[in-house]
Amino acid sequence: MVAGFFVRYAGIHLPELVLRTAEFGGSGMANLAAFSLGVALRNQRISFDRHLWGGLLLRVVGGFLLGFAGAWIFGLTHEVGIVFVVGSSLPSAVFSYIIIRRYGADAAFSGTMILVSTLLGVCTIPLAFWAASLLL
Repeated sequence: MVAGFFVRYAGIHLPELVLRTAEFGGSGMANLAAFSLGVALRNQRISFDRHLWGGLLLRVVGGFLLGFAGAWIFGLTHEVGIVFVVGSSLPSAVFSYIIIRRYGADAAFSGTMILVSTLLGVCTIPLAFWAASLLL
């Protein structure tokens, strides 16, 4: 990251081949993370407990409310505010599962949270767009 900031702000121009290679490598990371999550969840039982529902509520509703507060505080325009609010209430990111596994936290809970929030995203994302467009 430090090298990236240095190259960016020092005005160093990298060859197109280097930029394309880095872009190609980075574009597959989300797919690899989703594959890793799927493989890890293959043998795990998904449990719907109060912690899961609390986390989902916090992620979706809490994210929406914090995004709305941020849009209001910063005086974002209607369209930008909607994008900001919806982005704040998106399902849990699949990359968080990789980080949690790396540091030995409860990967089963995290995986279940990501899976369920992604499935619920089919309904919650359009609902967030609708609610944000009414409120902003």
